[in-house]
Amino acid sequence: MSEKARNMVLLVVGLSDNKLYGLTKLQKISFLINQKVYNWVKFKPSPTGPFSDEIMKAVDVLEREGKLKVELDSTDSYELTKTGEDEYIKLVKALKSEDWEKFKKAREIVEMFSKVPPGYLVAFIYKYYPGYFEKGSFNDTFEKWVSYFNL
Repeated sequence: MSEKARNMVLLVVGLSDNKLYGLTKLQKISFLINQKVYNWVKFKPSPTGPFSDEIMKAVDVLEREGKLKVELDSTDSYELTKTGEDEYIKLVKALKSEDWEKFKKAREIVEMFSKVPPGYLVAFIYKYYPGYFEKGSFNDTFEKWVSYFNL
């Protein structure tokens, strides 16, 4: 697992008021930040859109370290613990000092997409980054979502 993947998980969850619901949101918001701001993590196409094994490894490591509480149930939640929040705060200070505009852009992406339905997020990425979706049975559904959400 790379340090950058770890930072991505800390950043996305931290900017989501320290708690994010859904693996789809974690993966897809990370992808958008990766594409538009910080090119930190490798993503590969999958039937449901961009997916990063690095993000999943970072989640596992942060959970083992006691910095991320993961609840895999009907909502799948990712929440920073106190030590996770402390590491997030250090990361934010470093990112702000490096490039305030990049940090603001990452924050805007999280604010824009952390509260929308996962279907909207997937449809948005499907429309603007279609190369990250493998051809398959989900494509018709994603096309309908793009239309439904007027994207």
